[in-house]
Amino acid sequence: MIRHVAADQHFHYQNDWLSARWHFSFGDYFDPENVTFGPLRVFNDDTVSPGRGFDLHPHREMEIITCVFAGSLEHQDDRGNRGILNAGDVQVMSAGSGIVHSERNPSPSEPLHLAQIWIVPWRRGGEPRYGQKSIPAAARRGKLAPVVSRESKLPGTLPVHQDAFIYLCDLEPGESATHPVGQARHAYAFLAEGTGMGGGVAMAAGDALRVHEEESVRLEGGAGARFILIDTV
Repeated sequence: MIRHVAADQHFHYQNDWLSARWHFSFGDYFDPENVTFGPLRVFNDDTVSPGRGFDLHPHREMEIITCVFAGSLEHQDDRGNRGILNAGDVQVMSAGSGIVHSERNPSPSEPLHLAQIWIVPWRRGGEPRYGQKSIPAAARRGKLAPVVSRESKLPGTLPVHQDAFIYLCDLEPGESATHPVGQARHAYAFLAEGTGMGGGVAMAAGDALRVHEEESVRLEGGAGARFILIDTV
């Protein structure tokens, strides 16, 4: 099964500083038919205005992955972690038994575009942990670059407490990448920028694919295509 979900089919939340597409039930949006996809619980496509952001708020029992596409993100938490993520950077925060953090756009003039992904962990509690890394453009050009994996199973990746893997991939016209999925797993593909194809379907920026009970999924480049692919049990 390959299901294409266009950008305008995702729930749109808007206030004076945030424009967000919520791919699954979140906040005031609840659809009992759209809560999870495997252990994938949240996929939010956010654009944050300059100088604004999410003030201190708590999380627990969740693996939270943030991918920055444009602009910068400033992170701070009650465990003493602080950092700036720029375009191409990825952050993983395992909330574990509980963590309080803030996320803000520190720029006075540039908007911030990011995706935030929540994955339900395979175990409850545990010590919170935090990590981030930069993914150079050359590393993701024309191929699926692994950035997150189950307990860092893939070398050089950030760890999550779940049988899950996340890849970034930039594809120009004529370029493609195929990922094996398998009958027992889920794959979720998101086109953050540009145009492209996924599973033989034309995709525009903000579109997503839900893949299940398929042997593989093929991503194809268009004009400036930038994909995220999530592979989970």
